[in-house]
Amino acid sequence: MAAAAWIVDPVFRATPQFVSEPLSADLGVRLVVKVETPNPVRCLRG
Repeated sequence: MAAAAWIVDPVFRATPQFVSEPLSADLGVRLVVKVETPNPVRCLRG
């Protein structure tokens, strides 16, 4: 993962994350949800 970090466009690096308290309680773990919907949709040809 660290090797790929240099190639990931910076626009994708700052997506919001939050702890889902209801799911954390139900599952018995600290569940962090990462919101991907603010990211732009794009496709790059290789």
